[in-house]
Amino acid sequence: MRTKAYTFVLILGIVLAAAQIGRSAVRITSIKLSELPEGLLITVKGTGELKYRTGEADRVKGFVFYVDILDSLFWVNRKGYWSVKPRASEVQKVLLAQHSLDPPLTRLALRMSRRISPEVKAEGRVLTVSVPLHAPSKPAERRHPASIEPTIEKAAKKHVRITHIEIEREETETRLIIASEGRLKPEAIRSGESDEGFALRIELRGVSLSRGIPRTIEGAPPIREVELNAVGDRCDLRILLTRKAVYQVDSSEKGLVLSFETPVMDRLVTIRAEEESLGKILMLLFEQYGANFLVDRDVDVNQKVTLNLRDVPLKKALSELLGSLGYSFYETEEGIIRVTVKKPVEAKEVKEAPPKLAIRSFKLRYASPQKAVELLKEIVPSDLKLLADDVSGKLILSGEEGKVTAAIPLVESLLKEIDLPVEAPKETPPVEERPPEVVRRVLEVHYSDPEELKRLLQPFLSPIGKLEAFAKGGGKGGASASGSGGTAAEAAKGGYLVVVDVPQAVDAIKRELERLDKPPHQIEIKACIVERTISDESELGLGWSFGYEKGKTSVSVESPVGAEAKGLVGLRYGTLSPTEFAAVLKVITASSEAKILSNPRITVIEGEQAKFHSGDQVGFSKVTIQEGIETVEIEFKDVGVVLTVSAEVKEEDKVLLEADVQVSDLGELTKTGEPTISTREAQTKVLVKSGDTVVIGGLTSERKMKSVEKFPILGDIPLIGRIFNNTKTITKKSEVIVFITPRIARVGKAGG
Repeated sequence: MRTKAYTFVLILGIVLAAAQIGRSAVRITSIKLSELPEGLLITVKGTGELKYRTGEADRVKGFVFYVDILDSLFWVNRKGYWSVKPRASEVQKVLLAQHSLDPPLTRLALRMSRRISPEVKAEGRVLTVSVPLHAPSKPAERRHPASIEPTIEKAAKKHVRITHIEIEREETETRLIIASEGRLKPEAIRSGESDEGFALRIELRGVSLSRGIPRTIEGAPPIREVELNAVGDRCDLRILLTRKAVYQVDSSEKGLVLSFETPVMDRLVTIRAEEESLGKILMLLFEQYGANFLVDRDVDVNQKVTLNLRDVPLKKALSELLGSLGYSFYETEEGIIRVTVKKPVEAKEVKEAPPKLAIRSFKLRYASPQKAVELLKEIVPSDLKLLADDVSGKLILSGEEGKVTAAIPLVESLLKEIDLPVEAPKETPPVEERPPEVVRRVLEVHYSDPEELKRLLQPFLSPIGKLEAFAKGGGKGGASASGSGGTAAEAAKGGYLVVVDVPQAVDAIKRELERLDKPPHQIEIKACIVERTISDESELGLGWSFGYEKGKTSVSVESPVGAEAKGLVGLRYGTLSPTEFAAVLKVITASSEAKILSNPRITVIEGEQAKFHSGDQVGFSKVTIQEGIETVEIEFKDVGVVLTVSAEVKEEDKVLLEADVQVSDLGELTKTGEPTISTREAQTKVLVKSGDTVVIGGLTSERKMKSVEKFPILGDIPLIGRIFNNTKTITKKSEVIVFITPRIARVGKAGG
């Protein structure tokens, strides 16, 4: 069977859509912390214009200053937060994380040991926070926070020895570790595209290399190769990457660590499956390794596959897996792996050698490279490609050499009009945070259990919300009797929920309550309890047989002609249709040795229990002696037929019936003169159509009775009266048969 489309895509937008977040939110893509002689400089970049507000709060052990970036989403990494502890003792921690989703708000918080007033500026897509820690020894140079030029820190005067360089690979990231005997301070970190691909260059000053460190180190994805070029106390590291990758630089006294996020296609996968469908294997790769798939409708995801892979790159694993089934795949710019059907190979004509390509970069001082691309893409010829490098602040133009050369004058003239300094926007006055409005509502529960609803509605509360449940008076149960012999208690349903929360949460709870608090099904249960006497003559009377074919029940009735049928033999368990039940009941009532003990009818709420009792209550004395005082209590027990029934509505107008039948009689007397109780019990659980009848039989008993025959007057004479008496012991066998008919009672109508 071919399916239309299977899409296994894990995108953060699913969560945001659930929170009703608009598409206009700005993504926070990077954050950088620079420790300068005069203090800390924090640079935050996004995909659009950044707007902010500031605030502060006193703590028991310090002071917190925070910057809220309005209408923004955290997009720096997959952890959902970015945190670092600077070396400066005045700043204990710097944290960037998503503060709220509705409205979207990202918060940059600085926890400090004393009150410091940082300077916050925003220019376009860049926001900077300057934290003054020490007074500079000379007038500080004027700094443009919005500049995208990399920050250059002064190298240490003392030589720092680099002991070794190694590359560590994990499932989601690859680390380049430059171990040293002191802290390494890069003079510059530059990135950009070259003829060999994307490269990262780190310039170190005041360093020396230990012997044995190779000048070329083979890498692991996304690192292709690391080249070292050392001259005197200078060392330049050139890191060639297989593609652009998100990276983070961490510096400590033990060296420098560059962490690169491993592309999904290069991650090592281990998977074992035997005769498993292609769709389930793709779902497993999505759940365990974060690979997002989009499957075309022509791909049969139900094909069975057997494979056993260990530590194989995902790209190689997919190539072997999908290639064996006649499918192909490719990765889109958004990182989604699309699975398609292979196209037939067509004969290709011999083409001329492709034209020579050229790449030209343009340095921007003020304007955003991304904004420049958006403005120029409508003017530059469509067969030329424009790229924005936010790290180096360059605009890259690529394409055929002749066309690139012809477009250079046009691009340069347009950039002169775009790349102009702009005035810094005025600071947004800090907005005081007001406590959220809280309301209190009392919601009535009509049909359900308030405690159960409280458990189901807890996820709809906000962090400050509270929910309490109160039940109405009444006992447990849920049935009402309509006929003799049946008892049922009123269900302890209904009550009140008290909600204290923000209005949005209260409205959501109210809507969900209206959906959940629905009237339950009611089921009418009709019972017919029959007792018949078993004798030798009745053994030849009525016989029933039950057969099952294709899910249906068939009943055949064989009876002697006339009123000579005096018994029912062979009936144990089965179901009867309404017509069959009427015929059987007519035969029973026509017999002189059978009688209907009780014919009760009761309506019960789905899932609750109904109880029928046809018989008497017998008292038993219970003697208790305590401290020489004798106390006699009378305890009553039910004797006769006790029927307990519960029902549950299923699909297709069927009822799941659970019945328990107990038949008890008085037996022989004990030594204390009290009678014993003999009990027979049958239990069943059966799925029956509404209106059909369930039959439970085979509950037989045997009682001995004494009969005395005597002559009038002579039989009462003392001593000699025994001569005129005749005593007989009669054994009487009987059987109790129970017929149970459930019928679903429709809402607003009496079930009958």
